[in-house]
Amino acid sequence: MFEPGRDTSEAVLADAGETDLATAASAFTRIEFEVMARKILAAYHLGRKVFDRVQAADSDRYRKRMPDKAALREVALHFGVPPATAGRWMTLGALLQDLPQVRAAFLAGDLSESRASLVAHAVCGVDAEQRTAAEEAALILAGGASTNAVLSD
Repeated sequence: MFEPGRDTSEAVLADAGETDLATAASAFTRIEFEVMARKILAAYHLGRKVFDRVQAADSDRYRKRMPDKAALREVALHFGVPPATAGRWMTLGALLQDLPQVRAAFLAGDLSESRASLVAHAVCGVDAEQRTAAEEAALILAGGASTNAVLSD
């Protein structure tokens, strides 16, 4: 009933049956996760570009330009979030650069921000030789019905 391009106004939702609304909840949540993944990765790439630009422009070694703070400020400004959130997004984006399977699952809407962060932090602690297997195992666990606390353990 609730496919892309279909009317999902509140009036349609109010008239929908319980089964249709439950199905819609899954679809809307997946779309939300997909959009959040893109937002976080866009924030990471923006922050990375600002960091590189500010660092390259700093020709005076004795004057600290703090490219990391400039990157955080730009991300916070453009995405309308507090600097702490911008920092969290940039950290997750950086971790995902070395985790192609986790990044793909996040972009596909299979993981929420919190679950992607949990998995990324856990897998990045694994030896590089075992990282691919660790990614696969972590994604299987993350796909199951468990709380973030259980997944973290």
